[in-house]
Amino acid sequence: NNNNNNNNGNNASNDNTGVDSSNQGKTGSSSTANGHGRTGQSDSMSVSRPGSMLAKPVPVKPAGYQSTILPRFTLPTDYRLTLDGRPITSEDLEQLSVSELRALHGLTVERPGYGVVEFLEPADLHNGLDFGQVLQINRKAVVVYPAEKFDKPPVGMELRIPARVTLYNVFPTDKTTRQPITDPARLTAYAEKVRSTTLDENATFVSYDTNTGTWVFEVEHF
Repeated sequence: NNNNNNNNGNNASNDNTGVDSSNQGKTGSSSTANGHGRTGQSDSMSVSRPGSMLAKPVPVKPAGYQSTILPRFTLPTDYRLTLDGRPITSEDLEQLSVSELRALHGLTVERPGYGVVEFLEPADLHNGLDFGQVLQINRKAVVVYPAEKFDKPPVGMELRIPARVTLYNVFPTDKTTRQPITDPARLTAYAEKVRSTTLDENATFVSYDTNTGTWVFEVEHF
């Protein structure tokens, strides 16, 4: 999964090839996957309004507070969603009932030109999701629940379910020209490196196409 933008997320590298499939430690501050998190201290303190013992407390934001309120679903402009092969938008998701959001069948998230993640079991997204923050599909890399931003939900919740990942244009870089090596005849050793990297990350290797640079693997969960 390579040029991984975040060394703190769960990722693997293979000549800049990464896959997020392992657990990392948690930082001092935490954020839930739906964007509603804590700053490491109480979310709010309160004081009474002067002049009235009966006045309601006024919330006071602690130092360093940043609002974590997000729309129910957010999606980067270059991402594409499908449900059972049908294109949908974040607005479409917001129109679904809670019961429907608890079991989204055939959810696929794609960033054209980079890769696609197909979830193999129904996804429970009834709390909403910021797809761009939680699921980062980068050049030759996918990072899910970056460790410095999120505490992972339990396995089986949200996006922590079985998935098939397809990454496009996964080629090594020529050290002299700094250009991708796309000649299949020069990629035999690299193809084996992609396979071994997949297995090292406890993912299931499916295929690597030396003609297109397409790498496919599956994970039991992120």
